[in-house]
Amino acid sequence: MVYVVILIVAMIPVIVGFGGMYLQEIITGRRAHEGNGIFGAVPWLALITFPLGLGFLVFWTIILVKSNLAFLKKRK
Repeated sequence: MVYVVILIVAMIPVIVGFGGMYLQEIITGRRAHEGNGIFGAVPWLALITFPLGLGFLVFWTIILVKSNLAFLKKRK
């Protein structure tokens, strides 16, 4: 479950950006891109959130492995 939350949070700029551009195109009738609206620039934040999300995934995997190994050693 934590993996899914981390992936969704890492994808938020892409979801908000493309969703906003889609709504902007529907409302204005013009093509949306980086030059004519704020939503076009939002997906660029993914350059920050994707690596952070990857780092959190690695960190969470290490924590899970260490806690499972400690649990198995304690159980024996």
